[in-house]
Amino acid sequence: MKKILAVVLCLCMVIAILAGCSKSEETPSSSGSSTPSSSTPSSSGSTPASSDEPAPSGELTPAEKAIAERLDSGNYSKVVFSFFTWNGAPAGQDRIEKLLSDYCKEKIGVEVGLYIADATTYRQQLPLMFASGEQCDIYAGNSLGFNVCVNNGYAYDMMQDDLFNTYGADIPTQLPEWIMAGCFIGDALYALPSVKDFAISTSICCIVAEYLDGIGYDYESKWEDQRTKEFIRVTKWEDLDDIFAQLHEKYPDIPIFSSTGSLGQGYVYDNIGGDWYGVLLDPVNSLKVEDMWSSQEWMDICTRTHRYNELGYVYQNALTERLSMGVQIAAKNNMCLVSQGKPGYRTQAISEASGINLVPFQIGPDIVKSTAPTGVCYCVNSQTEDPVAVMQFLNLAYTDTYISNLLCWGEEGVEYKVLDNGTIDYVDGVTRDTCEYATDVQWEMPNELLSYPWCTNTPDVWDRMRVFNENAGRSLALGFTWDNAEYATQFTALQNVYDEYYNMQMLGFADPTTSIPEMVEKMKAVGLDDYIAAKKAALEKWATEKGLADKL
Repeated sequence: MKKILAVVLCLCMVIAILAGCSKSEETPSSSGSSTPSSSTPSSSGSTPASSDEPAPSGELTPAEKAIAERLDSGNYSKVVFSFFTWNGAPAGQDRIEKLLSDYCKEKIGVEVGLYIADATTYRQQLPLMFASGEQCDIYAGNSLGFNVCVNNGYAYDMMQDDLFNTYGADIPTQLPEWIMAGCFIGDALYALPSVKDFAISTSICCIVAEYLDGIGYDYESKWEDQRTKEFIRVTKWEDLDDIFAQLHEKYPDIPIFSSTGSLGQGYVYDNIGGDWYGVLLDPVNSLKVEDMWSSQEWMDICTRTHRYNELGYVYQNALTERLSMGVQIAAKNNMCLVSQGKPGYRTQAISEASGINLVPFQIGPDIVKSTAPTGVCYCVNSQTEDPVAVMQFLNLAYTDTYISNLLCWGEEGVEYKVLDNGTIDYVDGVTRDTCEYATDVQWEMPNELLSYPWCTNTPDVWDRMRVFNENAGRSLALGFTWDNAEYATQFTALQNVYDEYYNMQMLGFADPTTSIPEMVEKMKAVGLDDYIAAKKAALEKWATEKGLADKL
């Protein structure tokens, strides 16, 4: 196959040269690359030829030339693509790796290896792999933190030697400029966001339907949208107090909340720079940097959770619990979790992933935070030996439907089947428990929006996701990044204080009227004010350059 392709390419060049020597008045044909679209993108990584200025006839772009050389020589470059799951490497990893590698060999002359581990192992292993030189070309930068990857020299600048523009030119057809801006530091591009929900629905309180049924709560008549049945809208936490009281009375031995993960997600506040030491409390309207821990907003959150704890709503072993939320619900350690939502969240991200029917109540607004670009992102290892092959694989992974479905769902006919309406379900005889490639991290893949929707979603869920991203309120700091390398010592010290107090406060085991002032005092003692001042100065400089000084 590769020899045939090489011959065809050579013949095309000869014919084009002869045609160019003729006196014909015919309009020259365009180059080998066609203008990509979201549905049929180019796999070459070449810059699409303009319809007004066609590329010279028969001339290969650098991206096409790189592919042709690999195919002609049979000397495939090896790229290792890595990501984390909640439960480690799936049983079918080797089979999926072979399918992915065979496909990429044929398309771009690149062999692909997979490294998959559970989230904790992954976070621990990445620095060790970097230090030892073990191959790991592409990795989930959010696992370590975007700033950590940049400051520690783990991340390759994809603008170096015009790498991205030359070999990743199709990626911007899938990623809007306003979201990619958040992965730049200066002119250097250190990560690529996963194509997913950039916006979040804040403060989604999800209660197990079984228990709502038990107290006779009629949630079916209260959906915000009866067609999608994705959430029930409430205006404030107090709207749920009566439901919590009834649940506790009916099921006194089953806690309502069991971990910080079930209470601590979905803030509307923007943790600019990727940490909570200096935040925007009103990010859609103001660029005022404030200390969240000293704020009335944080006091209100902790006062509420402390009240829940005193009422007996919180699992008393929550501070030492390490099981996932799904396992805890199945073990009857809790009946509720709080998270951040999106279109399809109830069906795909919760009910399908855990096998538990949850009813989400949305309390907060939809928002795109400044951290959205790097919240789930991929970095290229700064030590990668073949950045061209790596970028061409990323270019394909972000634009190719076959790769998207393979990484998200596994192999068609083995893991899943396509239904008449364009959604998918497990093949006959396969369940979630027996599926060999059930990763539950579709949102982590390069481009989830090119994959099939799961059958519990509406077929138009990805269209709704795109509308959701566009219509949500946007933080004024979107695109702002902060290099905190000069304050790494203060950051580490602040994190230590955070680790000491956060879980106790978030789960209501500490009286906020005494615990919060004590925590803030310790944070100030290790440099909180200086850290916030430095972040504020960086934001003010950025805002002035962007013409947003009036929002400071």
